[in-house]
Amino acid sequence: MHIQLTKDFLGNPAGQRLDVPEHDAQALVAQGVAQLTDDDPIAPVLQRSIQPALESSIEKALAKVLQQRSASSGNRLPFAGLGDQAAR
Repeated sequence: MHIQLTKDFLGNPAGQRLDVPEHDAQALVAQGVAQLTDDDPIAPVLQRSIQPALESSIEKALAKVLQQRSASSGNRLPFAGLGDQAAR
């Protein structure tokens, strides 16, 4: 749980943000040493850095699977025969 210290605490200056276990966070808030923060400073950075690579990997894997299926099926439609018979 993310907190921001409102007072100096164990060598950490007031204003410093920390990630601590929930029970510790609640105790520090109850003592008036810290306040809860809703924002996670790392999550947005990770999302911006990882998301493009993840999307690219998924697209490459999907393209590879589709390419293998089309090569092995002799250019048949991938879902032919699995659904509505009226679409013949």
